[in-house]
Amino acid sequence: TALTSRYGGSVTANWQHALHQADGLAVDHVDALRALVQDAKQVHARAPFTLLRATLENAAAAVWLLAPNDRAERLLRRLRLQWADALDQVNVQNLRNMTALLTKDEWKAELRQAAVDAGLNPAQVIQVTAGKITYRSIVETAGEALAKLTGKDALLCWMISSGIAHAQSWAVLSVLKRVETPGASPDVVTVEFSAPEMELVLVSQVTMLMLIEAWRLFDQRRMA
Repeated sequence: TALTSRYGGSVTANWQHALHQADGLAVDHVDALRALVQDAKQVHARAPFTLLRATLENAAAAVWLLAPNDRAERLLRRLRLQWADALDQVNVQNLRNMTALLTKDEWKAELRQAAVDAGLNPAQVIQVTAGKITYRSIVETAGEALAKLTGKDALLCWMISSGIAHAQSWAVLSVLKRVETPGASPDVVTVEFSAPEMELVLVSQVTMLMLIEAWRLFDQRRMA
């Protein structure tokens, strides 16, 4: 296939590589959270949510790639993920004034040809590069694939984590615990933020359910 020349393996092999990357990164971040809380005994107000967000996104990406029973759909999702990666790669290389490995149009042609070679139907071939897949969509769709979760559950936890990671006012003011103390003048208030136990436990539980499902599906597909 077209991906064979670019990555040294078939679309299926490239799909397996993406899974190793996603699962590995998810475990890496959740272990960093364990080291922070268990070993260093530190619970920062924001950092745990940032680490959980990275874990949830990567675990969800693995579930999203693995969940469909239809092999063609799994390959389509892998190619869609590669299209999103290619667009970011082109943008980064342009910012660095580097010659891109492939232009956007060349990536589009190569990935569509990979879809054709993999036996995807014409509608699926077009869908490969029809739009850039987002983690919001990946997380929500992955959540719908879990028996103990819904897409809404997964999306809520992802939005809480992302909102805090990006210092969005709605997340900081409505999710984090805060203690206000009077300042030097009536117009000044000192605010101390800390991690809320309930939300932190909720996001942790949902994230771990996603990670467990990612590994379960990986073992199931690998043995199939």
